[in-house]
Amino acid sequence: MATLKSLARVFARPSPASLLISLLSLLLAEPIAVWAAPVADCTEDDLRTALSEGGTVTFNCSGAITVSNTIVISSNVVLDGTGQTASISGGNAVRIFTVNPGVGFTVKNLTLTGGAATGASGTNGTAGTSVSGGAIYNNGGMVSLVNCQVSTNKAAGGNGGDGIVQLNGNGGSGGFGGSASGGAIFNAGGALLLTNCAFSGNTARGGNGGNGAAGAMSGNGGNGGNGGNGGSASGGAIFNTGGGTVVSYDCTFSGNSVSGASSGLGGAGNGLGADGANGVPGNSLSGGICNESGTITILFSTFYGNTAAGGLGGGALAGAFNGPGLTGTAGGNASGGGIFNQSGALAMTNCTFYVNSVTGGKGGNGGDGGTQGFGGRGGNGGAGGSGTGGGVGNAADGTVTAVNCTFSKNSASGGAGSAGGASGGVAGNTGQTGQPGGSNGGRIANDGGPLAFTLKNSIVAYSSSGGEGSGLITDGGNNISFNSSGAGIALTASTSFTNRNPYLGPIANNGGPTLTAAIIDTSSAAINSGNDAVCLATDQRHVARSGQCDIGAFEFESASLTVARQTGQIVLSWTTGFTGYTLQSTPILPPASWATVTNPAVVVGTNYVVTNNVEEASRFYRLSK
Repeated sequence: MATLKSLARVFARPSPASLLISLLSLLLAEPIAVWAAPVADCTEDDLRTALSEGGTVTFNCSGAITVSNTIVISSNVVLDGTGQTASISGGNAVRIFTVNPGVGFTVKNLTLTGGAATGASGTNGTAGTSVSGGAIYNNGGMVSLVNCQVSTNKAAGGNGGDGIVQLNGNGGSGGFGGSASGGAIFNAGGALLLTNCAFSGNTARGGNGGNGAAGAMSGNGGNGGNGGNGGSASGGAIFNTGGGTVVSYDCTFSGNSVSGASSGLGGAGNGLGADGANGVPGNSLSGGICNESGTITILFSTFYGNTAAGGLGGGALAGAFNGPGLTGTAGGNASGGGIFNQSGALAMTNCTFYVNSVTGGKGGNGGDGGTQGFGGRGGNGGAGGSGTGGGVGNAADGTVTAVNCTFSKNSASGGAGSAGGASGGVAGNTGQTGQPGGSNGGRIANDGGPLAFTLKNSIVAYSSSGGEGSGLITDGGNNISFNSSGAGIALTASTSFTNRNPYLGPIANNGGPTLTAAIIDTSSAAINSGNDAVCLATDQRHVARSGQCDIGAFEFESASLTVARQTGQIVLSWTTGFTGYTLQSTPILPPASWATVTNPAVVVGTNYVVTNNVEEASRFYRLSK
């Protein structure tokens, strides 16, 4: 429970987080003096008319508004759905908003859903179109979302066109698939402030590479065209570019995803012509937030169940005549299930990363050996792509600092290698199965060099694949790394704990605006082991940290049982923030045994309440877990 000392710490000085949010609010908030006509009917026409006036736009209706074309925000606007239940949708066909440079756009108490940025597919070997920002494209503006739901928006790159035979008889190459960035929001050098928002089910998907055309069969034949590369996908929820700033406060990112695309297949050569090569499948970077050279600050927020998957490698062509089959293409790579940071700055405080995952793409099958003569050997299967940084991945020239963060049950899995091709006859051998991709850093991974990824007061535990960390992780003191298989991070600070179980529960509503993973056992090394010099005054739930702060995003509290006597009855209660407890009683101390109280607990306000009849001169009660 909070002590007078801890409460004094809360009120004696302003929290660094509150100072940061106050500063950014001043930077982002443009004074809006004009009150526009409200949205009277939840129609696209009414919405466009109200927005065209600028100023503050409110709603006199509840309902879903579907826009047929993207709305361009060219003057300062506050769009406020307070008091109503309204949503704005792109109908899974168009982006919802584009914000012009230097313009302030604030959205409050609304749902943004069904926005879509969809790239056109190429034809005759041309590339598919790359796209960005399914719900919002912030082109250097100042965007603030408050109490918003941002769900099921998408960015999908166009497929590359298949190649066609050229005049010289060679097959044309397939077009590259288009990339996709920012399934919900693409922040192009602007400012993006998120407060108490939920991002869920947003996706970014690259376009498939086009297939190469087969060479001509006439004359001496022709070479096959190369397959096009699959498009990459980055930032299932948000993509942030260089010069861009993103701050997330009390937000949840759950079930967002990115998937790299499959590569195009090479065309077969005919006559004396050579076969074309397969394209390279697309990589995927972060189901949650992808930061490329910008600045990201994450406060009091949760990343839960976000995924990144590399594209599938292409299968290889069979060998010609008695030749060997070709080798299958390696699968695409995947990095940063919750957040991926490259050449930018990422700072996180009081955050939880739970069951986020990355999975490398499966390699393509090896080609069968040629069947003429004694036959050729089968080609080897393609290797799986690597999976790196299930919770957070950091790449070249990026810097990451995590303070009082909890990383639990995230995973990084390399893609499976594919089967080798079959022998073409008695002289050929079956191709070898491709190697599985690397599984690197189930919780966190750093490829950015020394001092690029620093942990302070943080927990990294329970990785199901890939170990707890990959690359050089800097131990800033007071950290815990634990894995039941023993593959924890080698922490070096004297105040840190390697392979000590932090005893975390599953992610749950433990109070506060976001889900957290609670400390569930008093023997946890996290309790009272943090460094007060870097702790904020409250934990992720905004519960005051008591005494010496705990390691991780959650501050452990002991459940307190309140007992009150009424006429003929005893009323017992404890806060609903403490779940999973059983009320027990005994008539004497020390007890021969404790018996479970069978009267059911009912929720009254924020308390569990049990009413028990008074049947004896004395009875003692306790909460057990």
